[in-house]
Amino acid sequence: MFIDENGHMPKWLKLAIGIGVIGGSLIVTLATGGAAAGTLLASIHSVSSGVLLGSSISAVIGMTAGGLKLDENGIGWNLDNAVTGFMIGSITGAISGGVNATLGVVGLSNESYLARGIMAGTDSLLGLGGYFAQNGINGTMENITVLGAFISITGGLFNFSMPINKFFDAFWISTMAYEIAWVYDNLRSLFKKKEVDF
Repeated sequence: MFIDENGHMPKWLKLAIGIGVIGGSLIVTLATGGAAAGTLLASIHSVSSGVLLGSSISAVIGMTAGGLKLDENGIGWNLDNAVTGFMIGSITGAISGGVNATLGVVGLSNESYLARGIMAGTDSLLGLGGYFAQNGINGTMENITVLGAFISITGGLFNFSMPINKFFDAFWISTMAYEIAWVYDNLRSLFKKKEVDF
């Protein structure tokens, strides 16, 4: 229905999904902004703020890194890949930011190993999922490597090794990890075509 004969989503749909995720979290955040501390609305506000922060920052990172085009002609820009990165970044950032904020709402300290473990697992899975989704949507599944998959889960490992916070989590985890993996795989593919070991 919204996919063309080659199996690709149109740019407007990917953009609409990303804007919908960010816009929805913004509306909930604004609607619950005046809630008294300790109430259900205050908890919803806290979680929606995490979703908003995570989705916004990750969407920008996904769009920027995803739009880079690396080929025989050098470095360029690919609008379709940028919109894909925007959509996937907004989704993975929203989930990561929401989980992180929910841990605070239920009273888990960012210093606790349980919170670190939950975020490490969440962000590792989101990184790996984002890596495969971006390659699948962009039609670059042949570029996937074991090292690329490993790079995509490293964001979660950072969460376990250090206390987490909303900004750092939204900035690095998981979007940046799968974008780095995607760029690595594309560079590797480019150099492979030129028969250079990378």
